[in-house]
Amino acid sequence: MKKAIKEMNNITSNIKWQPCTAHTLQLVVGKGLNSVKLLVLRAKKLIDFFLRPKQSQRLEEIQKKSQNQVNVNAGKTSEYFLQVVADISTRWNSTYYAWDRLIKIKGYIQILIVELVNNESDTDAKKDGKQLEKIML
Repeated sequence: MKKAIKEMNNITSNIKWQPCTAHTLQLVVGKGLNSVKLLVLRAKKLIDFFLRPKQSQRLEEIQKKSQNQVNVNAGKTSEYFLQVVADISTRWNSTYYAWDRLIKIKGYIQILIVELVNNESDTDAKKDGKQLEKIML
């Protein structure tokens, strides 16, 4: 875009380049998040943890137990139970949506941590619980 404006200025000098305000604002927000980099990294680790199918299923099971949902069609559980939202750098507002979802499911994650850490019969579950405990916000 800049190159096109520059080439057009060779023909006529009354065309000025204007940066995209939304893009500039996104860059400012991105730079502002550098001051809380540790928190951002922990949130990303938490999201990555629950993007794995096994952990996602555990989160869904905790929600089922906690809410005592009845008459839920097994094929439509995504309509009833919350999953994490991936933070994608090229999608504006995805960080906000990802963090907002983490806040909404925080209680379920805390219940899951207790359940996994106290699981004496499954060492993998206990290990996952310890890992989750370390990265929990």
